[in-house]
Amino acid sequence: MASKLHQLRSKAVQASEFVAKHGCAYYKELLEKNKQHIVQPPTVEKCQELSKQLFYTRLASYSIPGRYESFWKELDGVKHIWTNREDLKIEDAGIAALFGLELYAWFCVGEIVGRGFTFTGYYLENEERTGEVRGPEYLAAGCMESDSIECVSSIDGIDEEATSLPHHSAKSHGGAAPPAGIVPSTSVHELLECPVCTNSMYPPIHQCQNGHTLCSTCKTRVHNRCPTCRQELGDIRCLALEKVAESLELPCKYYSLGCPEIFPYYSKLKHESQCNYRPYSCPYAGSECSVVGDIPFLVTHLRDDHKVDMHTGCTFNHRYVKSNPREVENATWMLTVFNCFGQYFCLHFEAFQLGMAPVYMAFLRFMGDENEARNFSYSLEVGANGRKLIWEGTPRSIRDSHRKVRDSHDGLIIQRNMALFFSGGERKELKLRVTGRIWKEQQNNDAGVCMPNLCS
Repeated sequence: MASKLHQLRSKAVQASEFVAKHGCAYYKELLEKNKQHIVQPPTVEKCQELSKQLFYTRLASYSIPGRYESFWKELDGVKHIWTNREDLKIEDAGIAALFGLELYAWFCVGEIVGRGFTFTGYYLENEERTGEVRGPEYLAAGCMESDSIECVSSIDGIDEEATSLPHHSAKSHGGAAPPAGIVPSTSVHELLECPVCTNSMYPPIHQCQNGHTLCSTCKTRVHNRCPTCRQELGDIRCLALEKVAESLELPCKYYSLGCPEIFPYYSKLKHESQCNYRPYSCPYAGSECSVVGDIPFLVTHLRDDHKVDMHTGCTFNHRYVKSNPREVENATWMLTVFNCFGQYFCLHFEAFQLGMAPVYMAFLRFMGDENEARNFSYSLEVGANGRKLIWEGTPRSIRDSHRKVRDSHDGLIIQRNMALFFSGGERKELKLRVTGRIWKEQQNNDAGVCMPNLCS
């Protein structure tokens, strides 16, 4: 029984490959016939992948009552396109050819349509076949004569264990064949991507009457209309796809950046929000910038797009001048990016209300993760007229937003009245000089204590 099921699955895959191959050829034939050309015709490999996904999606969609009848409506649409394709754009005709050939291949894999039984966890309605499908003659002949897509009868009573989807990843074309099963994990993962936002879908996963899925967030964005076929979405849940997702174990989305972790599908999202390999957000505090990337990219972005000053060295001396300091309410500046010890640091200076008192605050953030930031220390000093304030601390990681650091008061805070006193004059103009330095804590192996490594 398991052998027959494996044979049926194999024929389904082979049929999809046949569809892709000949659909691509038919598309190119239409281009040649109409003497039209496109920059990059579809490759057979790309068509194979799309055809397989379409095949499996259509199979899954039969879990919806009444879906069988809409299959024939789609088929009539394909016939109409075949007979009236002169009135269409050539690209539309090519896509229609691929779609129509895919539908045609359904009937070349045997009688899986029209006989009710469990197939990869989905229930097909027990309906009778009501007609034959005819494609272009040369394709019909080629399809029926091909040994790779001979008819295979359906099997009643297939056990649930034998029909479960595999949890392995498929190798690329040209490598070893994937394990027995309809869809390898990578293909199922692609089916779990929302077509609107391209993010992974989590319950509730919604679908239209034609089986097209999308995530709950995007359901409201598309005004309850399927973005693929424009049918009304309603409240249909794709329970089968949600159940399939429970059995998946997938790599972190940042595996290409170095993360080696593999998680169950529904645990993956939480890990990815905290993954050490995830990109960093732009640390610029003057506006809500949505740019993300690695540290070298963000340094270039800060310099070129935000025009932030760059400074090399571990000591600094800045002077902040404001002609009317009382107008500086809830202002934010990031003045300088420092490069020292082969790392980058961001110096922030802010003005805000602390309770009822207007204050200024300066603090340093490390462009990297928190565990690396702990290797460094910094000091800030402000003063005049024989008086000074000194702050020493550990820089915060840019994983923490500047607002989070500010609200935790983790930096040098000086009240406005004192800042104006340090400015001298008649306290009408802010002229505040802030000096500082950055050093790296080094472990002294002999004494077992940390010694500061000062930058020259």
